[in-house]
Amino acid sequence: MLSPKHKNTSAKLTVLLWLISIVIPAHADTTMGLFSAINSRLSHMQSVADYKETFHLPVEDLAREAIVLEEARFAASAAGLQAESVVIFFATQVTMGKIIQYRRRADLLSGVTVLTTPDLENVVRPALDALGSQINQLLARRLQETGSINESDWALFAQIIEDEYLDSTDERQLFNSLLSVQAHPSGL
Repeated sequence: MLSPKHKNTSAKLTVLLWLISIVIPAHADTTMGLFSAINSRLSHMQSVADYKETFHLPVEDLAREAIVLEEARFAASAAGLQAESVVIFFATQVTMGKIIQYRRRADLLSGVTVLTTPDLENVVRPALDALGSQINQLLARRLQETGSINESDWALFAQIIEDEYLDSTDERQLFNSLLSVQAHPSGL
């Protein structure tokens, strides 16, 4: 049997856990996972820039961009998302990726040294593809849970997206494209 002191502590703990469950919605984990996956995907862009600089390749690769957007369209449909809204979001990610690459390459021109050159084909691109699929799955789950990404998610998004080459205007542009992602009209 619990002593009165332990009963009081147990009751306080129960109330605290109940309050936390009210304050932190169930979709918080999905949202945090989604924003973290987006951040992870963007974090690979410096490696892409380093590889392209090392091998004297241009930042812009329209053929590769077309593949990325087509894969996003396919994955969106498979996840029950409205494909065009996801393509717009992924196109904005591609734009942010190019911004990161151009700014990184500017740093490289000013003397920043590349310590290692990642294997673009066998390491970086497969990681980007996996993160793209994960983003679509998390988007679908978030839309199932809440119906949309909304303005109230901006503070968390801005906190999680951490790339030294993106400023707050870039982050806001990416978030705005995320706001437009929708579930497919036939449902998830």
